[in-house]
Parts: sequence; structure tokens; C-alpha cells
Amino acid sequence: MKLKTVIILLTVILLVLVLLIFAKCNTAPKTTTKTVSCNEGESLSNAVASSKSGTRIIVKGTCKESHSVMVTQDNIIIDGKGTAVIDGQGENRPVLTIKGAKDVIVNGVTVKNGKQGIVTGFGAKTILKDVIVTENARNGVVISKTGKLPGMGKENSEIEQQKPVAGKPLSFNNFNVNLSPVGEAVASTYPCSCADTLLNGGGDSDQCTAALEDNTMVVCGSVSSVGNGGVGMYVLTSDLVTEGRLLLADNGYYAGFYVGRESTITVTESGAIVAERNTGSGVHVYESTMYVSGSLETRDNSGQELFIEDEDTVVVCKTATGDIQLQSSDENRDHCKQETPL
Repeated sequence: MKLKTVIILLTVILLVLVLLIFAKCNTAPKTTTKTVSCNEGESLSNAVASSKSGTRIIVKGTCKESHSVMVTQDNIIIDGKGTAVIDGQGENRPVLTIKGAKDVIVNGVTVKNGKQGIVTGFGAKTILKDVIVTENARNGVVISKTGKLPGMGKENSEIEQQKPVAGKPLSFNNFNVNLSPVGEAVASTYPCSCADTLLNGGGDSDQCTAALEDNTMVVCGSVSSVGNGGVGMYVLTSDLVTEGRLLLADNGYYAGFYVGRESTITVTESGAIVAERNTGSGVHVYESTMYVSGSLETRDNSGQELFIEDEDTVVVCKTATGDIQLQSSDENRDHCKQETPL
């Protein structure tokens, strides 16, 4: 009788363990959705601060924030559905800061009226999709390992200011470049497709940027940084991957697109960077590498269309059909590599 009881107990315990293992293996990442109605007095910064990892925040209306919207939690989605506005109200701070958080998606919002528009750093991995950054006092978008910009800005002169020199319009298209390691990671994980799935209510919130290095931003859809007082987009010791179209236009200081200090820019076959009508250079690259497999267009900027500042910088723009001649001033010190055609 005792033996029978023991067998029954062991059977029950084994069954419970099997059920627990099955439940664990089939439990999807927990996602919470909350809605912030800013026109009704709700605060996006408060909503983000109180959110746990895996939260999707649907933003409605114009959010006039008294504090910088600070994202420090992983797997956060800020979804403005193409109509929401985050307004920094002219305060001396970034409108949106992503500090160290992984798998953050910002979709369908306009970010305006701050010291900077969007600042990411300290290991953050971010996807921007269909975002407009405009009317900020200084830089539109900043991607910086430390969140700071040494040697850049109106108050800082560590990087020598270059006298604007007019250049001819520059256009690269479909170069079939061997992808950088960053680009290869993108090609294998499809972060933009992953983001679309998440925005439509499916997928795993911790997988979209899992294969990418820290301090990486991915551009999906159409992202614009226009009409800011400083640089349109500033990348410092970080990586940027453009799968969508990045427009940098009508920005008021130094360059539309500034890339510095061991950064890597990858424009995939579906991607494009357009820099036009900026004060200073269209694209300024310093101690960094740019891989253009999609298209890069610069035009009507007051300085050089493409400025390659130093001999350590490489712009890779090979093609299967022959050599590429950059259409810009000799003072650009071009280092466009023509490697073995694909």
C-alpha cells in the first residue's frame, strides 16, 4: 500500500514538472499597452518613467513636456501613429533621451522645440521609424556612446571649423558594397521588418536589435531631421544603419550629417541618405567608415557636399560596373575605395 502511494505521488510530481516546463517554453514575452492622451493633460515622460520593460505606449495629441522624456528600460515602444507631437517647449534639454536601453522603437512622432531633438547613448540600441525631428535649437538627432559631444557645438572649438567651400552635387546609387559587420547583422535579422511586426501587435520585443552592437541606431521608413539650429544628425563613436530614407535638410550649423571618431555608417540596398540645403557641409566624415550600398545624395549645401576630414576615414563605394569618381572639390581629400567588383 505504501509503495502504491509513493508511486502515485511521484507520478503527480512528474506531471506537475512537465506542465511547468511546457508553460515556460510556451510563454511569450509579456507586453503591456498603455495610451497617453496628451491633449487631455497626460504626460508622456511620466508614462515612460512608470513603464516596465515590454511596454508599448500609444501617444495621442501634442505632448508639451516639462521634463525630458527619458527612456532607460529595455523593450519600450513609443508609437505616435504618425500624428503625435513631442514638444520640448524651448527648454534647454533634449526632448527625448534614450539612455542605455535596448530594443527601443520610436514610431510615427514629431520631436521638436528642445535643445536637441533625440539623444541616444550609453549602449542604447534604437529603431526610428517614420519620425520627424525639427525646430530644435541645436542638433536634431545625436547618437553618442557617452551621450556627449566633445569638440562639437557652437560653444566648443576642439574640432577645427572648416571654411565653407562650395562643391558639386554628389549622388551615389546602388553600389553593391560588401556590408560592414553591422550591415551583415542587419541583413540577417531584418530589424525594420521586426519593428513592423511589433507595431502590428506580434513578434518578440527583445529580438529586433539583438544581433547589433551597443550604441546602434537603425533608420526605418522615412526619418527626417530638418530645420534645426545645429547639425541634422550627429554620430559619435557609434553605428548607424539606414534601411529606410534619412533626410537631413535646412539645418543651420556645420553640417547636415556629421560622423566622427570610429563610427560606422551603413546604407543598405534599400536605404538612402539625402543631405540638402544645410549650412556647412552636406556630409562630414571624420575618423570613421561609411559603406554605401543604397544611395547617398548631397546637394545645395553651403559648404562642401562631402567632406572627408582625415586620411583615416574611408568611404567605400565600389560598384560592379567600374570606378567611382566623387563629384566634389579636391579639398575633400577623397578616399573612395575601388575594390574588386562584385
